[in-house]
Amino acid sequence: MTPEFKTPSQMDGDLVDWPPVERDGYVFGRVGTVISALVSAAYKAMARLLWAFGRHSRSAHLAEASRKMQLALDERLYDPVVGA
Repeated sequence: MTPEFKTPSQMDGDLVDWPPVERDGYVFGRVGTVISALVSAAYKAMARLLWAFGRHSRSAHLAEASRKMQLALDERLYDPVVGA
């Protein structure tokens, strides 16, 4: 049985609410690139906070998760020819 995927920009779809005229050609897909980037940044920020509060083990765990997510995003999205 094939899973049903919701149409982007509707209830239970992507959490990106850009009007279609402001999407600059962005194509919604099965992978939430925008959400993944936000989660990576949130993990990094939480790691800094946890470190400040002395929760070094949990901080290291979130920092590593953020690092791995950022590497995966960079590997799939960065174009060295364009420099972006």
